Amino acid sequence: MTGPAHDDGPDGETAGREWLVVGLLADPDLAEDVARDIAPRLQDELPGEVAGRAVGWTVVTGRDAFESLGSPDTDLIDKARERVADTGWDLAVCLTDVPLRSGGRTVVADVADDCVAVVSLPALGSLRLRDRARRAVGDAVTTMAAQHLDPGSGSTGTVPARRGGALRLLGGMVHVNRPWALTVGLTRSLAGGLAGAAFGVLYPSIWTLAASMPGWRLAVALAGAVMVHGGWLVVGHGLWERRGDPRRRDRPSTGLRNSATVVTVVLGVAAYTAVLFALALAALLVIVTPDYLGQEIGHRAGFGDYLATALMATVVGTVAGAIGSGLEDGAAVRRAAYRTRTAERIRDG
Repeated sequence: MTGPAHDDGPDGETAGREWLVVGLLADPDLAEDVARDIAPRLQDELPGEVAGRAVGWTVVTGRDAFESLGSPDTDLIDKARERVADTGWDLAVCLTDVPLRSGGRTVVADVADDCVAVVSLPALGSLRLRDRARRAVGDAVTTMAAQHLDPGSGSTGTVPARRGGALRLLGGMVHVNRPWALTVGLTRSLAGGLAGAAFGVLYPSIWTLAASMPGWRLAVALAGAVMVHGGWLVVGHGLWERRGDPRRRDRPSTGLRNSATVVTVVLGVAAYTAVLFALALAALLVIVTPDYLGQEIGHRAGFGDYLATALMATVVGTVAGAIGSGLEDGAAVRRAAYRTRTAERIRDG
């Protein structure tokens, strides 16, 4: 467990204060990063007085995949309570990348009356995540501190998201999935994509085909290639979830989870395609002279012709990359699905 601590102790200006230790227990990956980033500022921003008593704070952080503990049928707050039982913290806030729902609504936080709370990062959306997380954790800590110092004074329970909660939740789920990590992880697919793009860069028939196509056809072809690659990843690596247990009302619907997976994969493949396009365009500009390109396409070549040719080469490369994605070991790809990520945490202990 790590975190900032006060050096002055209960002397001088801090004498007479009730010192409370707040533990932030976070899921691995994004939640852990957020916890470490917000801990120092959170400690400084927490109120100096709660329930009429002077309070001092020490905020520490810890890493634990507590949501993978025990049975999947166990409520997340119970899993969090079990994980922090022996920490010695006065107050515990568990940050998770698992979405929460209660009563058909998206839940930002679940604050129990025994000074344990769970904050769901996806419910905070994808924008200004750390600021929103700091405020959500601060509110939960203040509520629990009031309950701790004066039992019955804190208003515990679930904290629903604001309007637009479903859309914000989808954006948050995609953000937690980190589409850019998917792009980086597709090493074998990238090798196939580069080979396909290189073929497009060096094969004159591709140049002629690109020159004959209007812009909208090129755009449709590129979008189709992205969808083919994304679909191949989803189907080939089993990312599509079947309908879940309808009794689990504290989890988002299977449809929402699948939507987040598909958006994650499409964004990751789109970024992958953008990299291929940039490399193809650079190669064309370096290797193929305007005179030679113009000779092959039948008219004077301009920059627009280079763009069109690079797009067509990218289409070829993206489709080739889709084939290459079947050779991936699947670790980076499977992280695009909540179900599989949680299963891997359970397996890894």
